[in-house]
Amino acid sequence: LAKKKKVSVAEAVADEFIVSDREIGYCMLLERELGKRGIELKPAMEIGSVDAILNVIAGGFGTAIMPEYMAEDMLDTGEIAKLNVNDIEIGLMAHIICSKDRWLDPLMKEFIRIISSND
Repeated sequence: LAKKKKVSVAEAVADEFIVSDREIGYCMLLERELGKRGIELKPAMEIGSVDAILNVIAGGFGTAIMPEYMAEDMLDTGEIAKLNVNDIEIGLMAHIICSKDRWLDPLMKEFIRIISSND
């Protein structure tokens, strides 16, 4: 698959697909999006550790979905490859929750401003 210029999401999850936790996070979102397309996710393995998943893939078995930053080192060294799957997009959102009466120091206010910007 890594040698192809484009891969469909159906191809990417068809064989030897590895998932982390199917109940939360990006895997759950993937499964939901696949369901909308009538594609059933049948993973070959479920592994709780992202590092373990990366090592299995680097060893030559399988594909997986994860945030790119988690795989940057192995992508940079060429141990694994990124697939160009352009027929699906999964977006994650993060929320910051704190008491409205809580004092926030200037660094925390700046952090919230930066991550809240749409740039």
